[in-house]
Amino acid sequence: RDEAEASARQALAVDDRHAPAWYQLALALEPAGRVLEALDAASRAAGIAPDEAAFAGFKAQLEAALDRHGAAKATLDAALARQPTSTRLKFQRAGVHESLGEFGAAIRDYQDVVQLDPDDGAFAVDLTFEGILEPNRLGESHLDQPGRYTGTLTLEGETVAVDAYGM
Repeated sequence: RDEAEASARQALAVDDRHAPAWYQLALALEPAGRVLEALDAASRAAGIAPDEAAFAGFKAQLEAALDRHGAAKATLDAALARQPTSTRLKFQRAGVHESLGEFGAAIRDYQDVVQLDPDDGAFAVDLTFEGILEPNRLGESHLDQPGRYTGTLTLEGETVAVDAYGM
C-alpha cells in the first residue's frame, strides 16, 4: 500500500490532472482507513474524467461508506446520465436506494441490470416476497402491499444477502 501511494503521488507530482493517478491514490488510501482522503482523491479522479465509470463508482462507494448515501446517489445518477447502460453502476445505485429506504427504486434498478445484460451469467436474482398485510387497491389497476423481500443478488460472482421491507 505504501508503494502504491508513493507511486501515485509521484505521478501526481508530474501531472496533477492525471485522473488514473488520483484513482490509484484513492485505492491505496481506502484500505488504510484513510477514507476521507480516499474520497478526496476519488472525487478528483471523477472530476477530471467524468466518463470513467470506475472513478465515479469508487467515489460513490466511499460516500456510502461514510453514510453519505444521498451524495452517493447523486454521484451515481450523474455517472448513469453519461453511461445509462452500465450494469455495475445500476447495481451499485440499487444498493444505495436500499440504504435510503427507496425499495421500489432499488428493485427497478436491479430489474434494469437483468434487462441490460440478462445472459452473461454475472447477475442473478433470487428473491422471495412475503406480504405482511392485505393488499391495498389504489384505483382499478394498482395494488400496494407492504411486505418483506428476502434472498440473494449476485453480480460478477459476488453474492449479497437481501432482507428488506418494501411495497
